[in-house]
Amino acid sequence: MASTAASLQQLEELGESLVYTGVELTDFILKQQAADRAEGQAEREVAEKERSAREKQAEREAAQKKREAVQNEREAAEKEKQMQFELIKAREHREYEEKLKQYELAKAKNKGNMKKS
Repeated sequence: MASTAASLQQLEELGESLVYTGVELTDFILKQQAADRAEGQAEREVAEKERSAREKQAEREAAQKKREAVQNEREAAEKEKQMQFELIKAREHREYEEKLKQYELAKAKNKGNMKKS
């Protein structure tokens, strides 16, 4: 029963104080017990709705965290891909610069050899 539910003895005393006797007292007690049961049921329903709402909120939060984790993984993968691209680009640029330098040196060397001849 609900925390406000009165014991049979308390209900009997209350009914007698209201000058109920016999059938009136029995009806009063039965009505009070029915009201107590209804109140208890209503409290249980409210508690169930609150619990259900908390569970749904927790599920929404878990789904949101999962979506964020997936998004973070995608962003990390994209960042890694971009870093790899930049490294390849930098290496290719260094290789190009080195080949250009070797070409310039070879060209200058050939010019020097031609003047000696």
